Amino acid sequence: MRTCHRLIQPVLDSYRWAILVLVALLASGCGGDDAPGPASELRPVSGLVLVGGKPAAGVDVQLHPLNRSNDADAPRPYGSTDAEGRFRLRLGEAEEGAPAGQYTVTLSWPAGVGGADRLGSAFAEPGGSGLVAVIEEGTTELPPFEVGDAGRMGRSP
Repeated sequence: MRTCHRLIQPVLDSYRWAILVLVALLASGCGGDDAPGPASELRPVSGLVLVGGKPAAGVDVQLHPLNRSNDADAPRPYGSTDAEGRFRLRLGEAEEGAPAGQYTVTLSWPAGVGGADRLGSAFAEPGGSGLVAVIEEGTTELPPFEVGDAGRMGRSP
Protein backbone atom coordinates (compact mmCIF):
# COMPACT_ATOMS: atom_id res chain seq x y z
CA MET A 1 0.00 0.00 0.00
CA ARG A 2 2.84 2.37 0.85
CA THR A 3 4.47 1.71 -2.53
CA CYS A 4 1.22 2.45 -4.32
CA HIS A 5 0.91 5.75 -2.42
CA ARG A 6 4.45 6.75 -3.48
CA LEU A 7 3.60 6.03 -7.11
CA ILE A 8 0.27 7.88 -7.12
CA GLN A 9 1.33 10.96 -5.10
CA PRO A 10 3.40 12.61 -7.92
CA VAL A 11 0.48 12.15 -10.32
CA LEU A 12 -1.92 13.75 -7.84
CA ASP A 13 0.49 16.66 -7.29
CA SER A 14 0.73 17.33 -11.04
CA TYR A 15 -3.09 17.33 -11.33
CA ARG A 16 -3.30 19.87 -8.49
CA TRP A 17 -0.89 22.17 -10.36
CA ALA A 18 -2.83 21.73 -13.60
CA ILE A 19 -6.07 22.63 -11.85
CA LEU A 20 -4.50 25.73 -10.26
CA VAL A 21 -3.17 26.89 -13.63
CA LEU A 22 -6.56 26.31 -15.27
CA VAL A 23 -8.37 28.29 -12.56
CA ALA A 24 -5.88 31.17 -12.91
CA LEU A 25 -6.35 31.28 -16.68
CA LEU A 26 -10.13 31.27 -16.40
CA ALA A 27 -10.05 34.03 -13.78
CA SER A 28 -7.89 36.26 -16.01
CA GLY A 29 -10.57 36.45 -18.74
CA CYS A 30 -10.22 36.81 -22.49
CA GLY A 31 -10.62 40.58 -23.03
CA GLY A 32 -8.67 42.44 -25.67
CA ASP A 33 -6.67 45.63 -25.24
CA ASP A 34 -9.74 47.83 -25.59
CA ALA A 35 -11.94 45.76 -23.30
CA PRO A 36 -12.94 47.63 -20.16
CA GLY A 37 -11.28 46.50 -16.98
CA PRO A 38 -12.84 46.04 -13.59
CA ALA A 39 -14.25 48.99 -11.68
CA SER A 40 -10.77 49.65 -10.22
CA GLU A 41 -9.66 50.65 -13.77
CA LEU A 42 -12.45 53.19 -14.18
CA ARG A 43 -11.34 56.79 -13.99
CA PRO A 44 -13.53 59.34 -12.21
CA VAL A 45 -14.43 61.71 -15.07
CA SER A 46 -16.71 64.73 -15.08
CA GLY A 47 -17.54 67.49 -17.51
CA LEU A 48 -19.73 70.45 -18.38
CA VAL A 49 -22.45 71.05 -20.98
CA LEU A 50 -23.21 74.59 -22.12
CA VAL A 51 -26.13 75.48 -24.38
CA GLY A 52 -25.93 78.97 -25.82
CA GLY A 53 -23.04 79.69 -23.44
CA LYS A 54 -25.07 78.84 -20.32
CA PRO A 55 -25.07 75.71 -18.15
CA ALA A 56 -27.90 73.35 -19.07
CA ALA A 57 -29.61 71.14 -16.48
CA GLY A 58 -31.05 67.76 -17.45
CA VAL A 59 -28.88 67.02 -20.51
CA ASP A 60 -28.19 63.31 -20.98
CA VAL A 61 -24.56 62.64 -21.95
CA GLN A 62 -23.41 59.28 -23.33
CA LEU A 63 -20.01 58.17 -24.63
CA HIS A 64 -19.68 55.56 -27.40
CA PRO A 65 -16.30 53.83 -27.99
CA LEU A 66 -14.92 54.78 -31.41
CA ASN A 67 -13.40 51.37 -32.14
CA ARG A 68 -16.38 49.31 -30.92
CA SER A 69 -19.41 51.21 -32.17
CA ASN A 70 -21.23 48.05 -33.35
CA ASP A 71 -20.39 46.04 -30.21
CA ALA A 72 -23.44 45.84 -27.95
CA ASP A 73 -21.20 44.80 -25.03
CA ALA A 74 -18.84 47.80 -25.32
CA PRO A 75 -18.85 50.15 -22.33
CA ARG A 76 -20.93 53.28 -22.82
CA PRO A 77 -20.35 55.66 -19.91
CA TYR A 78 -23.20 58.07 -19.27
CA GLY A 79 -24.32 60.88 -17.01
CA SER A 80 -26.87 63.68 -16.67
CA THR A 81 -26.17 67.32 -16.01
CA ASP A 82 -27.12 69.06 -12.77
CA ALA A 83 -28.31 72.67 -12.35
CA GLU A 84 -24.77 73.95 -13.06
CA GLY A 85 -24.50 71.91 -16.28
CA ARG A 86 -22.02 69.48 -14.69
CA PHE A 87 -22.10 65.70 -15.09
CA ARG A 88 -20.17 62.71 -13.73
CA LEU A 89 -19.71 59.62 -15.86
CA ARG A 90 -20.66 56.14 -14.70
CA LEU A 91 -21.15 52.68 -16.15
CA GLY A 92 -23.89 51.60 -13.80
CA GLU A 93 -25.40 52.31 -10.41
CA ALA A 94 -22.34 50.99 -8.57
CA GLU A 95 -19.65 51.86 -11.13
CA GLU A 96 -18.54 55.50 -11.06
CA GLY A 97 -16.19 56.58 -13.82
CA ALA A 98 -15.23 55.57 -17.34
CA PRO A 99 -12.55 53.37 -18.88
CA ALA A 100 -9.75 54.96 -20.90
CA GLY A 101 -10.40 55.28 -24.60
CA GLN A 102 -11.60 57.45 -27.45
CA TYR A 103 -15.31 58.11 -27.68
CA THR A 104 -17.92 59.88 -29.74
CA VAL A 105 -20.34 61.78 -27.52
CA THR A 106 -24.10 62.09 -27.79
CA LEU A 107 -26.23 64.68 -26.06
CA SER A 108 -29.98 64.82 -25.65
CA TRP A 109 -31.98 67.36 -23.68
CA PRO A 110 -35.52 66.08 -23.23
CA ALA A 111 -38.26 68.61 -22.61
CA GLY A 112 -39.83 66.82 -19.66
CA VAL A 113 -40.58 63.10 -19.39
CA GLY A 114 -40.82 61.66 -22.90
CA GLY A 115 -40.57 65.13 -24.41
CA ALA A 116 -38.84 66.16 -27.63
CA ASP A 117 -35.10 66.80 -27.65
CA ARG A 118 -34.55 70.52 -27.09
CA LEU A 119 -31.35 70.23 -29.16
CA GLY A 120 -33.38 69.05 -32.15
CA SER A 121 -31.66 65.63 -32.08
CA ALA A 122 -28.58 67.32 -33.62
CA PHE A 123 -26.29 65.46 -31.18
CA ALA A 124 -28.32 62.30 -30.61
CA GLU A 125 -26.49 59.94 -33.00
CA PRO A 126 -22.87 58.84 -32.38
CA GLY A 127 -21.96 59.06 -36.06
CA GLY A 128 -23.30 62.58 -36.53
CA SER A 129 -22.80 64.45 -33.27
CA GLY A 130 -19.34 65.80 -34.13
CA LEU A 131 -18.45 65.60 -30.44
CA VAL A 132 -15.51 63.53 -29.21
CA ALA A 133 -13.93 62.75 -25.86
CA VAL A 134 -10.57 61.19 -25.05
CA ILE A 135 -10.06 59.65 -21.64
CA GLU A 136 -6.47 58.84 -20.77
CA GLU A 137 -4.69 57.92 -17.58
CA GLY A 138 -4.99 60.97 -15.38
CA THR A 139 -8.04 62.44 -17.16
CA THR A 140 -10.57 63.63 -14.60
CA GLU A 141 -12.21 66.54 -16.42
CA LEU A 142 -13.36 66.62 -20.04
CA PRO A 143 -13.31 69.89 -21.99
CA PRO A 144 -16.76 71.54 -21.99
CA PHE A 145 -19.28 70.47 -24.61
CA GLU A 146 -20.72 73.73 -25.92
CA VAL A 147 -23.63 73.80 -28.34
CA GLY A 148 -25.66 76.67 -29.75
CA ASP A 149 -29.27 77.43 -28.89
CA ALA A 150 -30.61 75.81 -32.07
CA GLY A 151 -28.41 72.73 -31.76
CA ARG A 152 -25.48 74.26 -33.63
CA MET A 153 -22.13 73.21 -32.27
CA GLY A 154 -19.98 75.98 -30.85
CA ARG A 155 -16.44 76.04 -29.53
CA SER A 156 -15.33 76.61 -25.99
CA PRO A 157 -13.04 79.59 -25.49
